[in-house]
Amino acid sequence: MFLEKVKDYIDKNALCTTNKPIIVGFSGGPDSVALLCVLNALGYTCIAAHCNFHLRGEESDRDMKFAIDLAEKKQIPIKLVHFETKTYAANHHISIEMAARELRYAWFSSLMKETEATSVAIAHHSDDVVETLLINLMRGTGLHGLTGIKPQNGNIIRPLLCVSRQEVLEYLNEIGQDYVIDSSNNENDYLRNKLRNIIIPEMELAIPAVKKNIIRTINNLQRSENLQNETVQKWTEKIVSETKGIRIIRLDALQKQVNKEFLLFELLRPYNGTIDIVQNIFDGKELTSGQKFFTSSHVILKNRNELQIKDLNQENNNLHLAIDENVCCIETPLHLCFELLDKEEVCIKKDKTHCYVDADKIKYPLRIRSWEKGDSFVPFGQTGSKKLSDFFINEKLSLIEKERCLILTNGDGSIMWIIGYRSDNRYRITEKTKKVLHIYL
Repeated sequence: MFLEKVKDYIDKNALCTTNKPIIVGFSGGPDSVALLCVLNALGYTCIAAHCNFHLRGEESDRDMKFAIDLAEKKQIPIKLVHFETKTYAANHHISIEMAARELRYAWFSSLMKETEATSVAIAHHSDDVVETLLINLMRGTGLHGLTGIKPQNGNIIRPLLCVSRQEVLEYLNEIGQDYVIDSSNNENDYLRNKLRNIIIPEMELAIPAVKKNIIRTINNLQRSENLQNETVQKWTEKIVSETKGIRIIRLDALQKQVNKEFLLFELLRPYNGTIDIVQNIFDGKELTSGQKFFTSSHVILKNRNELQIKDLNQENNNLHLAIDENVCCIETPLHLCFELLDKEEVCIKKDKTHCYVDADKIKYPLRIRSWEKGDSFVPFGQTGSKKLSDFFINEKLSLIEKERCLILTNGDGSIMWIIGYRSDNRYRITEKTKKVLHIYL
């Protein structure tokens, strides 16, 4: 019954093909074990992909050994990778959970190229859909955030969305297949765990069918979203155009609409626009031409009666921002503060988000710009010059991370700080230093 249910779901949503391998995210937990077993039993060519995030000590290594042994037993090829997740999270100023996600999906993408796989299968099931809806609802969201996890998102497929966690466990018990348990799933530090272990069970005591009812609601909302998308698409064709890689939204046409805030939010959503940006645009004040808003991936420029949208990488390639001596803080293209201190006042924070330079060596204006080929600096603690391109390789920065990297230069053009990564040794604090410029994100 379980096999047939998953097969029908795969066929209905055209998720898999039999002539190309499928990368299977394989942690060794019950969900991923069930996914690998089902796809293998249905005749798909699978490549198990196991990430060791080194977050749970010996337990992480136990999971890896289990994954290797099971893949070998079933004669399924397995790929392994080790991540220093905590270091990555600290370097990129993100949560451990987000760091693991970024590392995992970046590796999956590289595996697809290496193996010529057409998709990556992830073991989300219907309980995950319910949890995701509740999380988005509590944090505040639009209709899109209430329509749950989709069966396919680009190359990512989710063949188990049609079954529940209980059905997964029953299937594994039926075929006599063991699995490992992540002990952190029992810790309620994360919101999703609190929902799974505390809140949803309490909801089920009041309404036993609550998860089925939520899934039914999601299906209804998905139909509503389809109608909404048709409306947004019609407006996109009317007021959005593209010239030389720049998307343009006509504000004059948008201003006439009753639901202009909602419509603009939907138009900006593909570019990671937020409701705050929309509200700033429609707050009743006259926006100055040239005003910019930054999303995680794009910059939105107000130009007379239109909004121009550029890729952030495209914008950074032309970025040269001057910073005068009296500037204490900037907000774009990133939040950065400047604080002039006496040497005795300085309390050094050994954190890559902070930079300390000898203020007597500074020539204004300072400048923030994107890095360029041929750029070099003297890494803090060293005496020899190093090309930025080599530094990025040593830091194992991805292509996107390199493209988004910004540098702070002195007035004479020499690099003072690879922002968020490393300061230049030539500007270090010494015994002769009297004043210190503290710069921090």
